[in-house]
Amino acid sequence: MLVYLLSKDIGMSLLVGISLAVAAVPEGLPAVLTLSLALAVQRMVSRNVLVRNLPAVETLGSINVICTDKTGTLTKNEMTVKKAYVPASGASGKYYEFGGVGYSVEGKILPNPDDALKFLLEIGATCNNATLPGKLGDPTELALLVSAKKADINPIPGTNKLREFAFTSERKMMSVVVNKNGKYFLYSKGAPETILAKCSFARSPGSECAALENVNKSLASQAYRVLAFAFCELHEDEVNFSESELEKGLTFAGFQAMYDPPKDEVQHAVSLCHRAGVDVKMITGDHRETAVAIAKSLGIPGSVITGAELEQLGEKGLTCSIAGIGVFARTAPEQKLMIVNVLKSLGYRVALTGDGVNDAPALKRADIGVAMGIAGTDVAKEASAIIILDDNFATIVNGIEEGRRIFSNIRKFVAYLLAFNIAEVLALLISTLAFQFVPLLPVQLLWLNLVTDGLPAVALALDSSERGVMERKPHSVKLLDNALLRQMGFIGALVTLISVYLIWSMKAAAAPESLILTMVFTFFVFAELIGVHIIRSYYSHPIFTNKWLWLSIIATLLVHLMLLYTPLNAMFKIVPLALSDWLVLGEAIAIMVAVSVAAKKIRLI
Repeated sequence: MLVYLLSKDIGMSLLVGISLAVAAVPEGLPAVLTLSLALAVQRMVSRNVLVRNLPAVETLGSINVICTDKTGTLTKNEMTVKKAYVPASGASGKYYEFGGVGYSVEGKILPNPDDALKFLLEIGATCNNATLPGKLGDPTELALLVSAKKADINPIPGTNKLREFAFTSERKMMSVVVNKNGKYFLYSKGAPETILAKCSFARSPGSECAALENVNKSLASQAYRVLAFAFCELHEDEVNFSESELEKGLTFAGFQAMYDPPKDEVQHAVSLCHRAGVDVKMITGDHRETAVAIAKSLGIPGSVITGAELEQLGEKGLTCSIAGIGVFARTAPEQKLMIVNVLKSLGYRVALTGDGVNDAPALKRADIGVAMGIAGTDVAKEASAIIILDDNFATIVNGIEEGRRIFSNIRKFVAYLLAFNIAEVLALLISTLAFQFVPLLPVQLLWLNLVTDGLPAVALALDSSERGVMERKPHSVKLLDNALLRQMGFIGALVTLISVYLIWSMKAAAAPESLILTMVFTFFVFAELIGVHIIRSYYSHPIFTNKWLWLSIIATLLVHLMLLYTPLNAMFKIVPLALSDWLVLGEAIAIMVAVSVAAKKIRLI
């Protein structure tokens, strides 16, 4: 074609080349995409989702697995001791019920506390770094202070804390060495299986230890988080021994069972995830039975596996069974990375929550790392893609819905912009070859690409979610699928055919070139403003649901009329249109609408 044009007119060849270059590039697309993502970020902040990088907005919509912590995310992280158990002679023991909710010290203990219970509560209050005034510290330790207060256990006069062996996820226990009125004691608290292993019990079936393990299992199955407590008296020369030397041969003091209620909206959010094709997996450090009970109450299906079993399986073994696992109990933070690796190797798109320093590698590895805004450490936040400001699982689901919305909107304006770029290029090529006439000048094409379709494209980014957006499976990561290509191709071909017919008919009627330029330019303006509604109709949007779209259409029309009927028309080489010209354009637009509606009805597109 270039050789043919050069043989005719070098000036025309340059004009066609520049026009084709402008028509082929959707100049407004980068700006519209960036602006739409920025607007989505703003909307997400209003729903307590802080996005740290723009691509995460769209990626959220493709997530099909959420691996979530339990405490503070699924539950309120407001621990309340509801039951206690102290051992008696032989395999028997005594249960106590605690009244009250949260961190209020109001609440009765039934039956009345005896010395054994008071000593258990004293250990919990002493082996503790929380402060009840101001509610400062770990929620579990605050709950232990509250339970002690309900029995009128206050700091024991003459008791000094000399040493502390801190709780870690590996040790699963904490111990303190205290001087109590001249006598030295080690007080310990921690996971029941860890504490019981440190106590001087025989490990044979039917022993006292086996009976206590059954008590622990019974309490855990009622969704209680169970802590065990133990102690031993020390000689003065043992006070400076290492933790491994001190934390053995302990005497078991009892259990405290605390309840952390699920957040009110989480059960509905989990149900919404399942309807949306998103699998929910709970990862917790709690006992197996506690985790199962909480998962059951929230509607999280699947089997349960513990951290120890996970360690034995390894990544290869986990690959075969992870699809059916819904709960990971007694897991260490480092095992989150294994879980994410296995899921990603199977093709899942994974969102993972975390708040600790040790969660950072898994947060980085996940498709969407989700840090907690309240409980999260700075390291976890830095490693994450988004931050949940209210530490609520339901907010993650809101983020997924917003991600699906923006992905759908991106598809709309990409189809919209590219469809009319296709039409512009084809109209230029056909008109140039068939009629030796350039129907759209470079300045007109820039106006169409930046202004006429730019404003409606931005308005498309503000479209609300279409009906049932959370009732279908997550989208694939492919933006330009066959359906979108068909839509773009159909609209592009239809607009091309009508515009070429318009040129042919006006050429046949010997219309002035300035009028033909004006008619084609104006037809493309109106075609793009009608085309945006054709694109939206594929997504079942009612026509009047986006006020910003209508404002952009009205603004574009007013500006175009200003170009037509003011001296600005000289810049674009167009002329004012008469009533008869508008009637011709009306017929062209009517044909475009009628063919589009018919094609949709017969499911051609």
